[in-house]
Amino acid sequence: MLGVWHDTTASTCHSQDATAFATLAGVGGASRATLSLAYLSKTLSRAWGNSFVDADCFGSGTSDRVYGFISYPEVRARCFAGDDAGALEQLRRTWGWMINREPGNTVWEGVGAGGDIANYEGAFTSMAHGWAAGAAPALVSVARISPLVSRTECSTHRPTMSWVWNQLLPDLLLTTLYRILET
Repeated sequence: MLGVWHDTTASTCHSQDATAFATLAGVGGASRATLSLAYLSKTLSRAWGNSFVDADCFGSGTSDRVYGFISYPEVRARCFAGDDAGALEQLRRTWGWMINREPGNTVWEGVGAGGDIANYEGAFTSMAHGWAAGAAPALVSVARISPLVSRTECSTHRPTMSWVWNQLLPDLLLTTLYRILET
């Protein structure tokens, strides 16, 4: 599709990370960012998040795999492009899927077809994977979610330390994450 980013110049796959990083870098301008992000919403959207590619270019089933570490830059790109609702919706789908399933309090390395761990790497899948924790920095530095107010806003700028310490106290972060993802 014209205007949508590929993984490499030789690839026919449109990837989540290529679109996210091109958008964040300002490559192609606002209209291309809007077009590319709309394409991701239309073609990569799954109940368990956005898959990382639009075809099985890296093997069977890869077009149904969702990775938190690649979804986080897309959430940031959506905020950067002014798609606040899309960013929050993706946060809820991707990380909400994980915390609403067993074991219920961790973020996973990856999710396979049908939103099932068995369709990713089965028993070899990490169920508590640091690189999948993008929801936490997205809520703090991008979405500027506060448990003390009933609004959500995206910001392309990092909040001040005073905002973090005064409004998003460490002991409320997990509560806030659950509240936002379950809404």
